[in-house]
Amino acid sequence: MYDIALPKDNEEDLVRKYIENGIKNVVFAYFIENRRDIETFLLNRLLKYKNLNLFYLAIVNSKKTSETMKIALDLFYLEKYYNDLVFIKFDNSLSSYRIFGKYFYNGVYIDKIVGNEKFYFRNIDLSSIYKIKKNRQSVLLSLKDALDNPYPFKYLIKVLSKKDVMIIFGSFASDKSEVPNKYAIKSFYKVFGIDYSLKLMEEFLFYQINRTRLAKNKFYLTDGYYIVKMPYEDCSEY
Repeated sequence: MYDIALPKDNEEDLVRKYIENGIKNVVFAYFIENRRDIETFLLNRLLKYKNLNLFYLAIVNSKKTSETMKIALDLFYLEKYYNDLVFIKFDNSLSSYRIFGKYFYNGVYIDKIVGNEKFYFRNIDLSSIYKIKKNRQSVLLSLKDALDNPYPFKYLIKVLSKKDVMIIFGSFASDKSEVPNKYAIKSFYKVFGIDYSLKLMEEFLFYQINRTRLAKNKFYLTDGYYIVKMPYEDCSEY
């Protein structure tokens, strides 16, 4: 079982609460608005704990499409940034044509849905959903956002499930009082009508983590192909 948290300089408090609640896989998410924020993912800034599997998620929140894509590209490929996931917070200020035509990130984070008699997804359309599926990406949703406006989120989840788009869902807890236990997480998934199991959703999460790690691995070329030896590595004259 896993959860996603949104720390506010209180990482250690959150970690203690997750351990207490019996959740062993935790993703720390950080909003990245400019290139200076990327330093969040330098090795000397990361935490490690014996009793917890801790992963790091970047949600790129730049208002300019060009800057968004440059930041996502660096976070997805460069080894010096030790993030496990890269999502883009998508809104009307970004070019959907440029964003959804790329595969070098893990998916989009949707935080607001404008709903009326017929739900209108301000952040995403059917064409974009098909591109996400084609690129093997995911849609990231926050429990906090969903609770603020539950009915459009339930409808969006239903649409994504029917289109076989991978959904990653987390509480986005920012305080230890918001950290759920495993029973609360199970109830959240049932309330929002997610068709597949928590175990399968966890597989979606680790599939995306693996995509990022392979992209950062310089010895990986494509599915099933790795560089076994570098040039001249086995030549005695060198």
